[in-house]
Amino acid sequence: MYTLGNIPADAPEWIVAELRKIQEALNGPVDGLTLRTLYAEPKKLKDGLIAKADGTTWKPNGVGGAGVWCYYGAAWHYLG
Repeated sequence: MYTLGNIPADAPEWIVAELRKIQEALNGPVDGLTLRTLYAEPKKLKDGLIAKADGTTWKPNGVGGAGVWCYYGAAWHYLG
């Protein structure tokens, strides 16, 4: 979510318009989610992280193949 903050009264209108477009794009409805294939484990791991592994150069848990994985409990779990 993105909420447009306080904008100075003297801010150019084109900047305000662009910030409104960003807000609408980030907060609007989503038709779907596309994950990029990763070829290395993400550097910052946290519970709930979802990633798509290539299965060759990056094999989650050292044994996993290509697919979508979720990181929680200090391990990667295959989603499909």
